[in-house]
Amino acid sequence: MYDTIFLHAGLPKTGSTRVQHGLHALARERHLGALAYPEVNAELGPANGARIAREMANARVDAPLRSRLAACVDELLAAAPAGRRRLLISSEHLFFASAEAMAELCRLLAPQARMLRLLVCVRPLPAWTWSIHSQLVKAHACAEPFDARWLRDWSDACADAWLNLDRCPIPAEVVPYDERDLLPALLAVLGEDPAIATAAPAGRVNRGLTTGELALLQAINAAFADEGLCRAISDEFLRRWPEQVRAPLPTAGADALAIFAQELNAQLEPLRSPTMMAVKQILFGAGPPAHGAPEVQNQDPAELLAIALRFVAAQQAEYRDDGRHFAALKRAAREMQATGDRFDPIHYLLMYPDLAVHEVDPEVHYRNHGRAEGRAGALKSRYRD
Repeated sequence: MYDTIFLHAGLPKTGSTRVQHGLHALARERHLGALAYPEVNAELGPANGARIAREMANARVDAPLRSRLAACVDELLAAAPAGRRRLLISSEHLFFASAEAMAELCRLLAPQARMLRLLVCVRPLPAWTWSIHSQLVKAHACAEPFDARWLRDWSDACADAWLNLDRCPIPAEVVPYDERDLLPALLAVLGEDPAIATAAPAGRVNRGLTTGELALLQAINAAFADEGLCRAISDEFLRRWPEQVRAPLPTAGADALAIFAQELNAQLEPLRSPTMMAVKQILFGAGPPAHGAPEVQNQDPAELLAIALRFVAAQQAEYRDDGRHFAALKRAAREMQATGDRFDPIHYLLMYPDLAVHEVDPEVHYRNHGRAEGRAGALKSRYRD
């Protein structure tokens, strides 16, 4: 029996991936002492609670769920090394688990430990929301600007999660996010020597988008709304420029955020469990600015666009290989409102995919041939006057 089983539930964009990579490496190299951080399935990556969290997300607790969840728990417990006093189960998606599903997980784990503890990491609202927006643009085809509308939509998507966190049946350790020293801080909470964090691999496992990358990917997302495409492009940006830093929060976004913070604070006021009180203290407290370190301006916009268009062309070629998808793409383009008074290379290739397949430079083609042929330069819906 364990002394304590910790359930690390994020929050999202609070360094969970970095911590999981670090703990995974420390466990493999046998640097952990009393803590077990088992690897369940190499294909799932270092988040050993990923399969459990997947079962629990907004789930109705019924007999099939109980059976699947019990199997996941048994699999994880079987993978844990013997003789450890503490066990950590980690997935940021546990943040979205329903209160009923979390209660069922705790029921399954209770016979295995003297104590269950929830572990959540929180960062101040400005930096947190800006980081989430960047991640959605980078990997989930978000095209919306960081404004009042997006903030309210994002808040609505998290409403149930806040309520479930307030109703969580086990006590929580709430840790403030620290970009430089997060792993040592969590090791201390987990009862391990923080100094062993130096044995974890150095380097970043993720980063936000620069100003140029962000603007370009939002344009691509507006045109294609394809998660696979934006992930491929952003992965190439990260591979090419791993040390770049996230774009600063724009002034207009900061103004919208100030108003939104007051609204969210009022919305969460009735949630007064010890866990939520600690979360709100950090969420609405003072913290480092959302922009972080200054950007390094060494990215050529033309190079960024060339990388993006290469992936767009590859995607269009895949559509063409599949006649059904290629026909659907052309049909969708014909139904879009087009305009000839502006030019957008991404939209140009979307409306005329034959050019992308043949790797034609869209701007050169439009200037030399497209305008005279009556081809539209962009989509009206892309621009707001």
